[in-house]
Amino acid sequence: MFPGQGAQYVNMGRTLYESEPVFREEIDASAVVLLPFLGVDLRHVLYPDAGNNQLAQEQLTQTAITQPALFAVEYALAQLWLSWGVTPTALIGHSVGEYVAACMGGTFKRDDALALLAQRARLMQAMPSGAMLAVRASAQELEGDLGPRTSIAALNAPNLTVVSGDHEAIAELAATLGAKGVACRLLPTSHAFHSPMMEPIVAQFIELVERTPRQRPVLHWVSSLTGMVITDAEATDPVYWAKQLREPVRFMEGVGQLVDAQLALVEVGPGQALTSLARQHGQRNAEQLIVTSLHPGQEFGADVEYLLAAAGQLWTRGLTLDWSRVHAGASRRRVPLPTYPFSRQRRWVDPAPRSAAAIPQARAATASAGVGAYQQSSKPADPVPAARQAHADPASAARQAHADPAPGTRRPRARRASTPRPTPR
Repeated sequence: MFPGQGAQYVNMGRTLYESEPVFREEIDASAVVLLPFLGVDLRHVLYPDAGNNQLAQEQLTQTAITQPALFAVEYALAQLWLSWGVTPTALIGHSVGEYVAACMGGTFKRDDALALLAQRARLMQAMPSGAMLAVRASAQELEGDLGPRTSIAALNAPNLTVVSGDHEAIAELAATLGAKGVACRLLPTSHAFHSPMMEPIVAQFIELVERTPRQRPVLHWVSSLTGMVITDAEATDPVYWAKQLREPVRFMEGVGQLVDAQLALVEVGPGQALTSLARQHGQRNAEQLIVTSLHPGQEFGADVEYLLAAAGQLWTRGLTLDWSRVHAGASRRRVPLPTYPFSRQRRWVDPAPRSAAAIPQARAATASAGVGAYQQSSKPADPVPAARQAHADPASAARQAHADPAPGTRRPRARRASTPRPTPR
């Protein structure tokens, strides 16, 4: 799962860039391709020096830089997963994340997709600014509150919908919903994406896609436009990609195609937005594993540990990892171990096998030999009935003991009752 705009932050994946050669090589290559389009080295925006964080943050909020930066990080992260032996069987991307899915599926080459996406982002930034509002309600519940300047931009979960529009219209909608007690919040975006405000660039973007090489996908991803598995005709159609930036994102329907306990969903990118949305799906199987690749709290210092933990969770579900690649470049030291051979020869003594036919015969033989009596006598005798009988008739009990002495013992002698002596006065 590849997230879209809004998940970005400065230093996303920085420790991976510093420690993982595959990730670093992909980021470096993307930065070179994007330099003539962005006019700035992407690496200086993603991983700035300590004193330039504020400047990098301002740059990363610009759509012209945000979208290529997200693509570069997500694509590099996907290549790192591939190098570890994690091969996808299904793909889905949210908005701009669909371009990474299209590259992984084979429709676009990395450099072609970067060039196309950089021009797409520049066109979108040239549009009048707008706003996007995430609302805790279904699209049906919002229909009566939408005006001519607002529209549905994304259907993310059964009760989570995103609305786009100009700043004034979105502010009015937020006030209306707040008065009704409906939770909502503004998203950190600069424009009203996936709305009629993107209409003026549709025709120009179609021309850009027409000039971009495209192939029929080898691995068909789930479309964010239709919520269904992409077709060959859609994947290579410039009109499809123009609609993809103008029409609503149908992530809820799309992730519904991947609800399967046999599939593990991995969010390949910053944050945990798609992980959270997938868990909210009404048909989700509770046993389905859903993991994120980077630290969800934007603590880039823990990204390596978090990625390894995600790999470990996949391994526990039966996924085979290429451990030599996972630990590539790590230093190793030989440690002397005890000389025990660890021959792995089993020494347990198993009971003798018994056939099913012999069991009834064995039971019959043991019953005739008095096994039932043994089972009764094997339990401790209950002293209560005998004690009660002796208490009820002491004389009878004494006579019985006198008449029937135990074998090999002498008959007890009768003792004369003694007369109590008078007490002296």
